[in-house]
Amino acid sequence: MCDLSDPRIVEAYTSITQDDTTNWLILGYNDTRDVISLYSKGTEGLSEFRNNLRDEVLYGFIRVEDRFILITWVSEQVSGVRRARALVHSRSVAALLKLHHAQLTASTLNDLTDTNIRTRLKLGDTTASQIPRRSSSVSQKRASRRQSASQLPTSPTTTTNADAPAMPSASQDEFVEASEDLPTMDDGEEKRLAAVAAQEEDNKKRAAEEQRLAAQAQAQAQAQAQAQAQAQAQAQAQAQAQAQAQAQAQAQQQAQAQAQAQQQAQRQAQAQAQQQAQLQAAQQQEAKRIAAEKEAAARRFEQEQSQREQAEAQRQQEEKKALQQRLMEAEKNKDVILSGFVSVQPQTSPFWRRRYFTIKGKSMCFYRDELQVKPISMLDLSRVTRLNSANVDIETFVPNAFVLETQGDGSYQLFADDKKDLQTILTALQTVI
Repeated sequence: MCDLSDPRIVEAYTSITQDDTTNWLILGYNDTRDVISLYSKGTEGLSEFRNNLRDEVLYGFIRVEDRFILITWVSEQVSGVRRARALVHSRSVAALLKLHHAQLTASTLNDLTDTNIRTRLKLGDTTASQIPRRSSSVSQKRASRRQSASQLPTSPTTTTNADAPAMPSASQDEFVEASEDLPTMDDGEEKRLAAVAAQEEDNKKRAAEEQRLAAQAQAQAQAQAQAQAQAQAQAQAQAQAQAQAQAQAQAQQQAQAQAQAQQQAQRQAQAQAQQQAQLQAAQQQEAKRIAAEKEAAARRFEQEQSQREQAEAQRQQEEKKALQQRLMEAEKNKDVILSGFVSVQPQTSPFWRRRYFTIKGKSMCFYRDELQVKPISMLDLSRVTRLNSANVDIETFVPNAFVLETQGDGSYQLFADDKKDLQTILTALQTVI
């Protein structure tokens, strides 16, 4: 037994059979046991129909060209009892949606390919010419479908195979081939499936009765437990009263003991406070002594550092004077004032080059090494417009560097091997310039 009273089923079915834009529908149980209702319908044919299938028992009705097929969809996830019920209910659905040329039971999408459906409906098959076809015109076909659809109940009620409406005589020749694809089921099989469904219903009733008896037994047990709990509560109340009396006596004793302990603690705290005060005073005196010693040591270090710096400055000044004197004498004698190695980066090159240099007269010559005779470049020091140490963070990014800017030869960045060589080269250039 199944309920097919949803009026939308007949409405969608009529639209499909009367060549409306709707060309498929899907029926399902909607979480019920035997109430079948309309799930969905559409106008895009088989592909849209397949996209609306779910993992449950469904019934579909599709129009392909001018032929119809009834599909019972039983997903692979459906249990055996539901599969048996689906086969029984499929006859009631077939009795309501009777204008179909073929019937198919499917469990996978591979069963519902366009080729398989068209084969079932004998569309584009040479064997289709051997099956009686309608010879009337398109208008006569539609009239025949409307006449068949008009005999359906407007509000279908619960339907079984026994009371299914008969096939209209005007359409029997047209749909006679549908019986070739109906699933076969003898009376014994149908009775077995009905017995399975009845057994399932009995099991549900038996489970409900067992649940009722269990609930009743549980209620009785709860009543007994409540009575026992009340007796225990009274006994506990008496015990609590006795315990409170004992607790009050213990509290008085504890209060006396606490008072004595507090007095003892106060005496100990006073003694500890005196000891702490004495210790803090001693620590403060020690801290003052250490601070005074550190301050005296810092002053001595500053004085010694100042003396060392003054001595170093005086020594450097004397060395600079002596160097300037030697440089001036070498310039007078037209000798090489200074020579050595320095790294050079002209304005026109992004690379540093290590060069051997000589300062003689008003010229600074650069060689690849000390053995080369002819210089590879020469600076006219009389045209120098700027000579000073370079800003490491902005100009050269290397230590011990200085900058030479000339009127005609552009600017040069140079850096010495150490700070002493830097001061010597700057002193020599300042003497010449």
